[in-house]
Amino acid sequence: MYCVIAVQAQHTTDNHNNLSLKNNWHHQADSLSQLLSNRTTINEGFILCQIGSVYYRNFNPAKSIRYAAEAMEIGRKNKNDSLIVKALRLFADNYYSLADYEKSSGYFMQELSYHRKTGNKSKIAEIYCNLGVNYEIRGMLKKGMAYYFKALKLYEEIDDKEGLVATYSNMAYVFCSQGKLTDAIGYFRKAAAIENAFLPYKKQHYFLVNIAECQVKAKAYDSAMLNLEKAEAQIRNLPYPDDEDFMIWIDACRIIGDVYNNNGNLETALDYYQQALTLCQQTNTIEKEGEVITFLAQLLINTGDYPRAEKYLERGLTIVSETGSFYLGRDIYKALSMLYGRQKRYREAWEYHQLYSAASDSVLNLESAKQIADLQVKYQTEQQENRITLLTKEKEIQHLRLQKSESRRIYTTLVAFLFLALAGLAYNRYRTGRRASRLLREKNSELQILNATKDKFFTIIAHDLKNPVKAFHTIAGQIEEHFDLFPPEELKAYISELSNTSSNLLEMLKNLLDWARAQLKQFQVVPVETNIEKIIRRTLKETESLHQQHKIEVVTENTNTLTFNTDENTVVTVLRNLVTNALKFSPKNSTITLATSRDNDELLFRVTDQGEGLTAADIDKLFRIDADTRGIGSSEKKGSGLGLILCRELIEKIGGGISVESLPQKGSTFTIRLPLNLIIQPSITNPYING
Repeated sequence: MYCVIAVQAQHTTDNHNNLSLKNNWHHQADSLSQLLSNRTTINEGFILCQIGSVYYRNFNPAKSIRYAAEAMEIGRKNKNDSLIVKALRLFADNYYSLADYEKSSGYFMQELSYHRKTGNKSKIAEIYCNLGVNYEIRGMLKKGMAYYFKALKLYEEIDDKEGLVATYSNMAYVFCSQGKLTDAIGYFRKAAAIENAFLPYKKQHYFLVNIAECQVKAKAYDSAMLNLEKAEAQIRNLPYPDDEDFMIWIDACRIIGDVYNNNGNLETALDYYQQALTLCQQTNTIEKEGEVITFLAQLLINTGDYPRAEKYLERGLTIVSETGSFYLGRDIYKALSMLYGRQKRYREAWEYHQLYSAASDSVLNLESAKQIADLQVKYQTEQQENRITLLTKEKEIQHLRLQKSESRRIYTTLVAFLFLALAGLAYNRYRTGRRASRLLREKNSELQILNATKDKFFTIIAHDLKNPVKAFHTIAGQIEEHFDLFPPEELKAYISELSNTSSNLLEMLKNLLDWARAQLKQFQVVPVETNIEKIIRRTLKETESLHQQHKIEVVTENTNTLTFNTDENTVVTVLRNLVTNALKFSPKNSTITLATSRDNDELLFRVTDQGEGLTAADIDKLFRIDADTRGIGSSEKKGSGLGLILCRELIEKIGGGISVESLPQKGSTFTIRLPLNLIIQPSITNPYING
């Protein structure tokens, strides 16, 4: 089940959207560092917190903590509470991400003491909810639930709908883990009702999936499947699902697997568990991966497939070690004990049963369940008393209003004359303010779109660089450790795999470097007089080694010495990317055609391959940095789509355009259009120089 973190939990109090948009997070950190001189002033302390936030958001907690420590020292020397609070939140978030929940809780408690001085109820409630998550994930349910009730009370006082949704959801999760399914479903429905009525975002699929899990535990399988089908349909219809949506999707697949497993349809259950596991690996969600592994391994144990079950559970142990999750550790130990018992490996079965018992004691006991129930009763009683007090106060206020009504009539007449005198000035100021507000909203909207595109770009790069580097590291390590044991043909295969992996990495890094250069906007377009034959010759020379490696022939058509004026380096870079893509997705011993033609005042270059082709939906995702291209096609060679994005950006800089025509199983044709005579306007610059 997916646990909702409180509003802004695991995020620093810095408003991330207010950081200047840079081409990548390294540039953000470097740009902010240039604003520092002696690192002693309060302003520089806030800049240090911003730099720490950049490193935190980009998974470098060690550096983030160092910047937080510098900011904390400046805040204490200058006795500036605002700076100290920002540094404390940065510490708390980083230690939470490192699974050091005890340190994280300690820093949240320090931050809480500052907010209590100022009486900021919103911040106090937020920290209560974060402390609840910290204690809950460590198995200390009594403490966690106590903080949830405190947060709930404050969120109700200040009418914070978003905070109420988060807190109700977290409380429902605790009740579900205790087996109090009716209470869990009730709290999930409370949260869903508030979100649906008051909040701009609607994520009803989250609540449907969590309610379905409670229904599965209650063996109400038909009701659970109805909710799961609704949730899955909603998720699939999302135009741009975020990370939370993917986590909910993982839960939905896993719970559908539970339903089929409980109904005896083991083959279908296994398929859904595998779908959930694949989504976990694609999104690099290791805690979710651990949860799915426990269900998948249990099914394999029941079907007698012990080797696969053991392999999955070994991965589960690694995840337990990385995350320190009591819940996951309990489930993995239990499954391992059962697996070894079935194999009559009794010593190992006994050892893991001991670990399982210890973990179970840490996670839940009857006394904590009773104390949580007592807290709930106290909270409901206090809530009722508050309502009675509020009604009494309202009656007193009404009485005072009647007494003052006569005086207000007199004051109203005087205020009316004053209002008329100031109306003209107020109206002019209103119009001016309205125009400024509209402009501000438009700029904020643009910033949000750009920030979302940047974040999506970083996610693509992190995912597609990580896997080949990890594969390269693993294979190289195997060769180094067992070099003398490999037969020549197997060693040759490994070295070939290293070569392929390094080629993919080189291509990705080259595209990334080209894209980064294209964003600097410091270089002028350099038009030169060139001809078709020269450009084709340069392109084929730069991709010659790939032709031979892939055993694919590149055929040219209609090449001639037609002279035209353009930025030659940019055109060669775009053609090289298109030919490389065609080679990557074409079968061996096939043919790629590089053709040219003229259309009025434009010159056309076409790259045609004999690959698997694209659907209309896949074509719509190309050239877009905000679209997930990893689901396009079935080839194992597919990447992030960054090369095509780079092609479009560069070709548009020199007045051209790019398009694609394709059908499934019929190959693809990529066409670039160029003006025969490139004319540079004074305001147009080329952001690219061929490296």
